[in-house]
Amino acid sequence: MLVKPIELKNLNSTDNPFQSKFWADVKDLNEWKSYGFLLTQDSEDDNENFSEQSILVLVKKIFGSYSLAYIPFSPIAENRVLSHKFLNSLAENFELHIQEKVFAVRFDLPWNHVISEKIIFESPAKIKHLSYTIQPEHTSVVDLSRSLDEIYQSFRKRARRNIKKCRKLTIKSVNMSEDTALFDEWYITYSTTAKRDGFQPRSAYYIRELLKLGSGTNTSDVSATLFIAVLNDEIKAGIITIQSKNRSVFLIGSSLRETGMDYSPSYLLQWYAIQNAKSLGCIAYDLFGVPPIGDENHYLSGLHSFKNAFGGEYVSRAGTWDVSMKKLPYYFFSIIEKIRIKRARS
Repeated sequence: MLVKPIELKNLNSTDNPFQSKFWADVKDLNEWKSYGFLLTQDSEDDNENFSEQSILVLVKKIFGSYSLAYIPFSPIAENRVLSHKFLNSLAENFELHIQEKVFAVRFDLPWNHVISEKIIFESPAKIKHLSYTIQPEHTSVVDLSRSLDEIYQSFRKRARRNIKKCRKLTIKSVNMSEDTALFDEWYITYSTTAKRDGFQPRSAYYIRELLKLGSGTNTSDVSATLFIAVLNDEIKAGIITIQSKNRSVFLIGSSLRETGMDYSPSYLLQWYAIQNAKSLGCIAYDLFGVPPIGDENHYLSGLHSFKNAFGGEYVSRAGTWDVSMKKLPYYFFSIIEKIRIKRARS
């Protein structure tokens, strides 16, 4: 394989908003440094089944002089089968071009991709499949190539019932250059949701800047939108989606649960976001994260009935894989991360 550095503006985000200059700019808010690469085959004898593609690599200093390199939802194989040998070779090539001292290269593999079991015994010992994933391992994807009526009719009765009950609500798209007060009001509902559901909320600064980076006033390869559901001038719920050319992803959500409220505005917001994504030309709407089928103890189990109400296809991937480049720093990092993940998802 040949790995050549490229400018971030040349990343191809068509099917993956997480492989984009936009996402590089977003992660810069959390002190991740970004590198862009072009991956090509170097000969006809190359056994790996991949075509030319760009790859975003994010690098962050973890402790001392050591950094972690992270690749979200990449690389892509034409037959959707990746090998340990390929990931190991790719990691070594990335390391040659990264200025920082990298102790591990982490791959969150793409949707519908698996790892070949045929060469598992030939795999270098430094490649490790994590028992947990950084990004969701399963999701539900709505096919937007169908008509809006076909999409709506594929919803479960629960979703259609809630959408009908929400007719009095108004859906607004928040313009970050004009509606900063609306954002601040929505963020209160988001913080309330985080406290109720037990997750760590993103900072207002992070989300505000994410929306600005993906706004129409910014020349970005990916757009980001905050939709809010309003009743009597009060925000009842909100969602944030990001859209590349072909794919829209539900990224952040919030909703209030008030006494006497026999409906959920979140269903209407998702329906509105699906319609918006289709109008923009997207062919897939990703609800981004559902629990494994039948796992009631999974940290995403509370989202099962909601996210599976929109007629999407259940999609999985082969999880998160680390290529250890420096054994001792990686060993200590793994111990600390396991403790942190367990606390965050308990």
